[in-house]
Amino acid sequence: MAKIEVLSRSRVMKKKATPGKRAVKIGSIHALATQLQELAVQAGQEVVREVDAIIMSGERDTNRMEHLLDHMLGFCFHDVMLSEFKRLCRYLYSIDPQAATDYVHTYWEMWGQDGDTGTAPLRGRQFPKRRLEKKKADLAIGVPKRGRL
Repeated sequence: MAKIEVLSRSRVMKKKATPGKRAVKIGSIHALATQLQELAVQAGQEVVREVDAIIMSGERDTNRMEHLLDHMLGFCFHDVMLSEFKRLCRYLYSIDPQAATDYVHTYWEMWGQDGDTGTAPLRGRQFPKRRLEKKKADLAIGVPKRGRL
């Protein structure tokens, strides 16, 4: 039988990343982040047009709005996209309060309720959960709408 030698942790060679490889990885991550920012700017311009079209036309197709909100969620780190996401959620709330509330909660799960992830700062502002619940209750009992969400 062959003798199997058990190596202690001290004898196991650990492969360490060289400073050159680390710099290359950081550089490629930076390049990807820059590309993502540029893509967010382009997507933000398109989304502004799309949300304007939905709201101005009085669109009632929740599938179209939900599809757009699904795509917007991934870019909510960008200020324009976040403001358009909120704007579309407010509009959707007038049509389907449950769907709008679900998207707000999905946003909170992804990005942090109070911006605690450090990725999507809300600048001290949150989606108004209490106001959403009050509006939902008002709509259920037939109270007329009051102002914006």
